[in-house]
Amino acid sequence: MPAAATRRLLAVTLLLGAVLGLAAAGRVHSGLSLSPPDLAFFFQSCWSAAAGRGFAQTALEFDRGSLLGSIHLSPVRLAHLPLCAVLPDARALAALQALQLALAAGLAGACVARLAPQHRALAAGMALVVGLHPLSLALATVDLRPLVSMVPGGALVVFGLVQARARPRAAGPAAVVFAGGLLCVAAREEAPFVLAAALPFARGAGWRAGLALISAGAVGAALPWWAWGRAGNIQSNADPLGTAADILAGRRPLFRWHQETRFLARALAAGLPALAAPELLLPALAGWLWILVFSSLEPAAPGQGGLHYLAVAGALFLPAVAVGAGRLLARLPPRRARALVIGSGVAVGIFGAPELIEAAGWARPRPAPLAALAAPLHEHCGPVLVPPALAPALAARPVIRIQGHFAAPAARIREEAAALCHAVLPAAAPPDPTAAAEWARWQAALGDAGFVAEATAAGHTRWARLSSPGPTCGCRPAPAPGAPAPGP
Repeated sequence: MPAAATRRLLAVTLLLGAVLGLAAAGRVHSGLSLSPPDLAFFFQSCWSAAAGRGFAQTALEFDRGSLLGSIHLSPVRLAHLPLCAVLPDARALAALQALQLALAAGLAGACVARLAPQHRALAAGMALVVGLHPLSLALATVDLRPLVSMVPGGALVVFGLVQARARPRAAGPAAVVFAGGLLCVAAREEAPFVLAAALPFARGAGWRAGLALISAGAVGAALPWWAWGRAGNIQSNADPLGTAADILAGRRPLFRWHQETRFLARALAAGLPALAAPELLLPALAGWLWILVFSSLEPAAPGQGGLHYLAVAGALFLPAVAVGAGRLLARLPPRRARALVIGSGVAVGIFGAPELIEAAGWARPRPAPLAALAAPLHEHCGPVLVPPALAPALAARPVIRIQGHFAAPAARIREEAAALCHAVLPAAAPPDPTAAAEWARWQAALGDAGFVAEATAAGHTRWARLSSPGPTCGCRPAPAPGAPAPGP
């Protein structure tokens, strides 16, 4: 690629990294995390491992595992440790994840440059289109989810295969394919399925690239058996045949959540060039439709807790947009080629407007409503009890309990309350009966443990002990998201 085109592509990739990173960090800073307990889980375990204590966490009571013994197998979490050791802040880790989507967009631009060498100057424009696609924006700001690493992994695989098609006898492209496959494997156990779905695109790429893709998939299939002695925990539907029978009989709708189907329609409309890469688009849509129809988990749509599951579809869908654009550009004269890129940008602006507007707002972060109430808690690293919204900001400590996610009997809650240093609870009982019962147990246990209500703001109350806190309440960790630096 000419130096000028390379510089433009690199500049666009860095610009996307800055925009997406600011949006991801701003979302966390503003207390608008999509799933605060999960963000607290990943951040606390990373903070603990960076301090030499292993991937220990207390944010989610149901997962007491280590890196290899957790519910899902995501060795990519090791890559978070250097940054966490230097900057123990959930905002920094969220921004690091967003940079992966910028990398995927840069690789998309490189694919365009390879497929349409006469239009290399337009590669940066298509990288911008892919990086601002609604699916890219949604996954870049989805808190901290190792599964999102599947997207840059898939982009690297596709880029290696594009290179291998031009040089099928070269070993370099095959190495790129294998490296991308290993990144997918490090993300989560879904990797073998994603890599198998990329096999149709490997036709014509030579035996080296094909072998690299198959080998990476084999590593992904073997990894859970090596770590756990069994397959991975990726069962999205316990009875797909029964679900299909219910759909055919009219006992349940084909698509359960309208926000999912609307998002898929917008994603397709914003990525029409993908139609020119059916061997990538069709497997991506097959996985996406499986999630929409058969997944028994939460909705995979913007604003919903299951959004990150779309990373398995995005790993091929976003590269399909770039490959399709490259194929179309290769057939067009300069004027029509520019029109295609401009039209793609306009489509992204129209159909991705909700995500673009939200990302622009998050890039100008505002303090979380509860930040002032929780500020005194940042000066100590003793055990705390907090509502979900505060959990990511206060997870840089050995013990954190999240009200509403700690379904324990009254005796266990009394035991935990006696060990707490601080607590923040909703001022009134939650509307959900189960959460309200737990809230009442905490209220009673805090009173028995010598806590009193100290301050109330934003519908929450900060509790403090009447007696002096124990020695474990006096240490001072690094400031967490939204916290002022502790005084001398």
